[in-house]
Amino acid sequence: MAKTVVRRKDIIDTALAAGHFFRFCDAAEAAGLKGTLRSLGPFTVFAPTDNAFARLGPGIVNELFKPKNVEALDKVLRYHIAQGRFAAAEVEQSQELPTLCEEPIIVTLRPGKIMVDTASIVERDIECYNGMIHGIDAVMLPRK
Repeated sequence: MAKTVVRRKDIIDTALAAGHFFRFCDAAEAAGLKGTLRSLGPFTVFAPTDNAFARLGPGIVNELFKPKNVEALDKVLRYHIAQGRFAAAEVEQSQELPTLCEEPIIVTLRPGKIMVDTASIVERDIECYNGMIHGIDAVMLPRK
C-alpha cells in the first residue's frame, strides 16, 4: 500500500488558505518577500488582515504598492516578520521580538489582548512548516 504524503504549507500558502490575508500576500509579492516567506525560516509573521489594510485607505495602500515605493513597502513588511517561531504564549511572555527590519516589535499586554506595536493579535497560532502566523488588526509602521 502506497503511503500518502501530506505537503505541509509554508507561510504564504497558509496565509492564502486562511482566506483573509490576501493583501498581505500581495504586498509580500510586490516587495519581493514571497521567496523569504517560502524558505525554511523559521519566521513568525504578524499578518495584517485584509480589513487592517482596508483601514489604511485605498490611497495609502495604492501608494505603497507603486514600484517607486518598493523599499518602503519592504521595510514595513519586514517589521511584521519576527526571526524565529513564537507561539502566542511565547509572544505574551516577551517584551520585544527581533524583526527582519532589525527594529524590534514591542509587545504589551492589555486585558484579554496581546498587543504588538499598535496592533492586537486577533488570530493566534496558525501553524506553518516554516513558522507561525498571528493575524493582527492593524498595519504596523516601523518607528525608524
